[in-house]
Amino acid sequence: GLRVRYGAGNPYTPIVNSIFDLNRREFIPVYGSYDSGRLPAFFSLDARIDKEYIFDRWVLTAYLDIQNLSNAANVEVMSWNYDYSEEDPIAGNPLFPAFGFKGEW
Repeated sequence: GLRVRYGAGNPYTPIVNSIFDLNRREFIPVYGSYDSGRLPAFFSLDARIDKEYIFDRWVLTAYLDIQNLSNAANVEVMSWNYDYSEEDPIAGNPLFPAFGFKGEW
């Protein structure tokens, strides 16, 4: 089996500035308009191969599942550095193979 997924990118609220609070000794973000930013487009290609072995009283299935076959660095969520001056996107999983067995009786 094969699965192709594409998404235009989730909306998020960008940080347009920051203020340093001397009492708390930390930067406080100043947000822009609600959901006015958009993450980059999302693309994923997944593949699955499985084989069934049928016995007298039970069935054994062996499978290989490969997620993100295209190895695209999809942005999952936006993060920022300590003073909110630069965006630091957090990417999702790289190519991820999984294999296993399933028995049914």
